[in-house]
Amino acid sequence: MSPFYLPNECIQDILKHVEEKDSKTLHSALLVNRTWCRNTVSFLWKKPFNLSDSQNNYKIIPILASFIDDDRMKQFKIKERDLPVPKETTFDYPSFIRHLDFVNLWKQVFRCYPRENYISNNELYPLQGEVQRKRNSSSSIKDEYNNPPQKKAEVVKALYEVILKRSRLERLTLSMKDWHFQFYNEFIFDSLTSTPNARRALAKLSRFDCNLAATSIPALRDLSHISRKIKTLSVQIFRHMFRDGQLKELSKLIESQDSLEQINIFKDHKCSNISIDLSSLVSQSKSLKKLKLHYVIINDRQLEYITKLHNLQELMFTCVRLDGKMSLLSNVIFTKLKVLRIYSTFINNRENNKLQDSDPFIGLIRNNGSRLKDLSLEFKLGYHPQLLNNVAKYCENLNTFTTYYNEDDDMPGIYNVLKKCSKIELFGIDGFANMSRKTIIEFSKSIPSNVRKLDFRYDCLDMDTLEVFLDHYEGYDVKYLICNVKGDKQELRKMIEKTSSSKGRIVKKCSIEREDSEKVVNIEWQL
Repeated sequence: MSPFYLPNECIQDILKHVEEKDSKTLHSALLVNRTWCRNTVSFLWKKPFNLSDSQNNYKIIPILASFIDDDRMKQFKIKERDLPVPKETTFDYPSFIRHLDFVNLWKQVFRCYPRENYISNNELYPLQGEVQRKRNSSSSIKDEYNNPPQKKAEVVKALYEVILKRSRLERLTLSMKDWHFQFYNEFIFDSLTSTPNARRALAKLSRFDCNLAATSIPALRDLSHISRKIKTLSVQIFRHMFRDGQLKELSKLIESQDSLEQINIFKDHKCSNISIDLSSLVSQSKSLKKLKLHYVIINDRQLEYITKLHNLQELMFTCVRLDGKMSLLSNVIFTKLKVLRIYSTFINNRENNKLQDSDPFIGLIRNNGSRLKDLSLEFKLGYHPQLLNNVAKYCENLNTFTTYYNEDDDMPGIYNVLKKCSKIELFGIDGFANMSRKTIIEFSKSIPSNVRKLDFRYDCLDMDTLEVFLDHYEGYDVKYLICNVKGDKQELRKMIEKTSSSKGRIVKKCSIEREDSEKVVNIEWQL
């Protein structure tokens, strides 16, 4: 083997560290040489219908269509010059697919297979160059198939069958949120499980993500009988018109799994009248490691089910309403909990509005704080005046801490946590943009030497606000800073380098992303 070529194993290991959304880097890797090309193609095709590049997704359809049997292709009666399907392909592309966005597959078929009987090539290939468009503009095609719903469904099923037959699906996404052709919903849900080889392939899924209207949750019924090996389940629910307030099919899907490790349930804020029955979580108490709940109402009874998840390592509440005394929250002990994140969550206890007397969050921290490595408390701390002091007392092993600034009275508790929890390396704060100049200066001088990374990206800063902080930070230990900043890119970069230089610090890297008014700034200093 030539010493100038890396073995396939090394290239695969390198490509594993490239982010899934970074298609630019992967496309560059294709051009290195043939060996890199062969290895990179499999990564690009793991999730071919990439939402970050959705405008080009339709180009995948002809490639997939090349794997449909010739006899079946003839049934669709689409002329080859109008939907050019390659005779041969360099790779067995469908075999690389591991993550399928099923509804996006339908969308791209619709782009290549419009509803009109007569369509121009401009409509068929909207992203062709102007030269090609002019060359093709004189011709139009007649879709002899007339495109009734059943026929379109057959095209999708044929492509889906190719994927099912040749690939080893690990993850399935079923997102109806931006689907605007409700007439086809029945075809989508039916074809998902009725297509040949679907049951065999879906039985091996390890992850399932869905974004469904509450009225469509019954579509999960068949999946609960087929897929029992799911490890990660993410369910997003939108629309509030629904009769079954308990979403029984969701509960059945959870209960049918052999050993779920992560459950994410996100409910749209408009679904206020839909309650989530959490009793099914108990069926996964031996295996469940991560639980994330969004816009869910949890009463004392529902909380009891959560407290039985003794193997939880990560718990996240976002916009959750805790309705009741929450005494179980004060006493629960999660012996393996490492990550606790609570965002915009409040306790609605009509009997006791003064939480300082019996704050359930304090009990939660007292009983579990010593094991926590990552803690986020992003809500109004004024309602929990003793909470941060208890974090400082019990959470001595924290590596990551993020919190929320609402008023200056919050700062003493924040300083106490930073002082007492000496292992914190990453500190993030929401509300930094609302700090007064005096508070920013005081904060910049109170950052302990153990903090290596600061995260201010939760809101958008003015350039002057960032400059005040950088100008008054006197330490040399913070290596990374990430934030959102308004301002001109060149002026922003110039200010960062100038302020850092005046402090004797060398900017090793400064990336400023996005071209709109709000920039994402990543700064790395040389230590």
